[in-house]
Amino acid sequence: MRKSLLSIAISFVALTASAGGVVDEYGKIFYDSNDPRYGVGAVKEENGKVVFNYDLSCDKDKESAFDIVEAWMRGRFVQPAVVESKIVKNNKDKSVIAVNSTETIVFKNTPLVTDFTKILYTMTVSVQEEGVKVSFTDISYAYNENRDGVVATFFPAEDWITDKESMNKKQTKFLKKTGKFRVCTIDLFTNISNALQKALDE
Repeated sequence: MRKSLLSIAISFVALTASAGGVVDEYGKIFYDSNDPRYGVGAVKEENGKVVFNYDLSCDKDKESAFDIVEAWMRGRFVQPAVVESKIVKNNKDKSVIAVNSTETIVFKNTPLVTDFTKILYTMTVSVQEEGVKVSFTDISYAYNENRDGVVATFFPAEDWITDKESMNKKQTKFLKKTGKFRVCTIDLFTNISNALQKALDE
C-alpha cells in the first residue's frame, strides 16, 4: 500500500532521525566511524553484493517457528514506514519466506527541512533446526524525491555504504554524504531482526 511521504516522515522521525548518530555541541548530528557497529567491516559483501546476515535463536519446532515468522512478517510490513511491500516467497515445506519492501528512512525533520530516503530491499527468513537465519539483500536507495515523486538519485548499496565507498582512504571516518545511509541501514536491519527475535522468544 502506498502512503503519503509527508505523513511517513512525521510519524517516524522520532524513530529514525538520529539513529546511530551523535549530536555535537552545535546540535548537528554526525556519525561515528569508530563505533564498531558501523565502522570498518560492519557492511559485508558476498559475490560483490552487500548482504546483512543475522542468526536468531529459537527453541520452538520448525513448524511453530515458521508460523510465528509468517505472522510477524505480515504485521511488520504494513507499518507506517513501509511504503510498499510484497511477500515474494512463502514455502512452508522448505521453511523459507521472503518479502520485498520499500520503506522510508528519515534523516532529519524540521519545519524547514525534511531529509529522507526510500530504501528498497529483500528480507529472507529461513527456519532451520538450529535456529532462524535472516538475510537482507538487493539493497538500494531512492533519494531526493520531490513532491511529484520524481527521484533525483537512485543507487545500489554497493555504490554507497561499503567500506570502500563510504569511508576515506585511511578508513578513519565516513565520507560526507554516506554516513547517514550506512548507519541508518545497519540500524534498520538490526532493529527488524531484534523485533523478530522478540517474537520468537514470546
